Amino acid sequence: MQVTGRTRAAGEHRSLPGVLMELGRFVRIEHSVFALPLVYAGAILAQWGTPSAPAGVVVWLPPTRVLLLLLLAAVGARTAAMALNRIVDRRLDARNPRTSSRALVTGRLSLFQATALVVAALALLVSAAAALNPLCLLLSPIPVVAFAVYPLLKRWTAATHLFLGMTLGMAPLGGWLAIRGDLSGLLPPLLLAALMGAWVAGFDIIYALQDVDVDRAQGLHSLPAALGPTRALALAKVFHILAVFGLLALWLLLPLSRWAMVLVVCIVAVLVWEHTNSHDVQKAFFVANALVSGLILLAITVGVAA
Repeated sequence: MQVTGRTRAAGEHRSLPGVLMELGRFVRIEHSVFALPLVYAGAILAQWGTPSAPAGVVVWLPPTRVLLLLLLAAVGARTAAMALNRIVDRRLDARNPRTSSRALVTGRLSLFQATALVVAALALLVSAAAALNPLCLLLSPIPVVAFAVYPLLKRWTAATHLFLGMTLGMAPLGGWLAIRGDLSGLLPPLLLAALMGAWVAGFDIIYALQDVDVDRAQGLHSLPAALGPTRALALAKVFHILAVFGLLALWLLLPLSRWAMVLVVCIVAVLVWEHTNSHDVQKAFFVANALVSGLILLAITVGVAA
């Protein structure tokens, strides 16, 4: 699909509120809900294990300032990652009927506007990291590099789903480091990062089911395109089973309260529902994974607070 000069010009001369609304739709900022709860889960685990909390303070609740800075960092990271993905894939998107109406393809947003959004989002991420502590600032380039590499991988390897899991798995580590400010005692957040990585890899395989034929036609790599939908779904189930075992291991390691186990059972039920409805990718992907993310945060919170 080619962007006409008329369409491109219309996109470039929209009002500022219109451009801002289009930018919000462009990166689907509401989908920060997938990673943000895991950022907060990492912070809660770190705060819970911090022995120096003042008397009378609920020891599992991070300071409000840290929660706000983590929100800004997570939104900045998610926005930069999605915008970079859209920029890198804009020509591929034009050849895919599912994505041919995206803003960069139709010209509702210009490449300059999308690039400016990436710069602003990265500035927000780095500024929030700097306000948290020196270690967060020092490590902030790592997710930035991952964001830049991820959209390129499907041109060469079907392991892109695993790389996305690893990238989003940094979320609880970020929350932990925001509280601790050092690299000590990393086993709990590393376990949380690993289970998140397995969960994300599984749901990204389900999401890729939408584009099996297009990926094959364009020579792009994904596990559904390489293995076929049936075997790819079976592998997604394996990843989600590993994620559940990671939750159980975390529950035993800390240990979390018995009430957390009730929520783990709820997470299992949602994952089963997701796979049962994998034929409806939009419902299975967005609804189920928003629920899983929130339930993991709730399980960690209840587990340390009860």
